[in-house]
Amino acid sequence: NKMSPSNIKSIEYFNERYYKIEREDGTFDYFPSVTTKLGIVDKPFLARWRGDIGNREADLRVRDSQEKGSNIHHGWYVINTGGAIVYQPKYKPVMTQEDFQAVYDEFRGNIFTIQEQDEQVDLWKLKTWTERVNPVFRSSEMTVYSLFQKEAGTLDNLLYISEGEYDVNGSKKLKLQTGLYIVDLKTGSAVDDSAFMQISAYMAMLEEMILVQ
Repeated sequence: NKMSPSNIKSIEYFNERYYKIEREDGTFDYFPSVTTKLGIVDKPFLARWRGDIGNREADLRVRDSQEKGSNIHHGWYVINTGGAIVYQPKYKPVMTQEDFQAVYDEFRGNIFTIQEQDEQVDLWKLKTWTERVNPVFRSSEMTVYSLFQKEAGTLDNLLYISEGEYDVNGSKKLKLQTGLYIVDLKTGSAVDDSAFMQISAYMAMLEEMILVQ
């Protein structure tokens, strides 16, 4: 049975993400997200990290990291949909209410306010990357699913990038071939194997969706 993105709803359940899949015949099912499935994979380095700093401190850092990740993801979405990011520190505001209202009116409410300078810098880096690579945004926050694997997920971006060498990767330019690229933002300081597994799952789901349409 075929589905469209409107037939798929993301659901949070005890800090885990699932997707309600509704088919044309009215039947439905619940698929775990790819990140939820990957969350059960044993990660010895996380156990060692928790052992070094303690569970309470680890939980606080995880929550802070999750909040930052949510802010970066939403800010990135606002930027790529023609909106604006407003940097307004909590205790030392840099904009008056009149200034804020002017920006709000100019961008028709499509703005996002952040209070942490490191998040502002991260979003500036992403905006700079976009200006240098000049990709075509085919989709933002795109829901993908697999009826075969019974899983789903949300792509941060699906981009079309033309072949070229781009000054975005340190001292050497990054060579990219022409094609579609799945982009998934990571705000941590390191990327482990689960990130590559996540992208691979997204690619397989996207291919399955294209084949069944």
